Amino acid sequence: MGYYVDKWNSYYKPFYKKLNELLDDGRIDVSNKPILYSSCCVADRAMMDIDYYFKANACTRESFVYLIRNIDFVVNSIIALNENLGFIPDKKNGGKLRESFDINDHKTIEDFRTLRSMVIAHPVDTHFKNDKGERSIVYLEDVYPMRDPNALKLFHNEVSDDDYLLQKGDPNSEECMSFYEPLLIDRDIKPVIEALYRGLDRLTSRLDDSSMEILF
Repeated sequence: MGYYVDKWNSYYKPFYKKLNELLDDGRIDVSNKPILYSSCCVADRAMMDIDYYFKANACTRESFVYLIRNIDFVVNSIIALNENLGFIPDKKNGGKLRESFDINDHKTIEDFRTLRSMVIAHPVDTHFKNDKGERSIVYLEDVYPMRDPNALKLFHNEVSDDDYLLQKGDPNSEECMSFYEPLLIDRDIKPVIEALYRGLDRLTSRLDDSSMEILF
């Protein structure tokens, strides 16, 4: 096992134990049992793959996309667990995310979801809030591992060879010129993983606080 799986297990095992206790005692609606267990399975397997990414140290386009996919799986699983345990009263206007993660982690998860949208879902139709709080759109044209010689030609700032370079397009640029931004694993990815640990820990605390009630 590796660091990420070991730390994940320190939060996952207490949560899973508490969940089973409440199910066995009839304090959670058993009709939600399939989605609860499947969400646990998805999150746990995805975290194993995240751990493997860092152990393999591959740093390719393909492994990067798979890393983003797996982090997104854990985010969605934590939201699904909160939702099906009855902890999300407001499901509109970002309510699911806000209710599932600590307030200090909201921006971290939101920024990750913008990245995920660019990388996996719709690279030429990703809307997001810029630094001024305004809605904006950006095109993701390509992703270069910093180990790629082409990336070093395009971006000369000092970065780690574990990082990536995002080639983006500005829809408002008349010259249609690409621009480049670094994606730093330590800055842009690892804080998201830490937020996932806290999200699961928060969920366990909610189960502890609700242990005398019939949930959902």
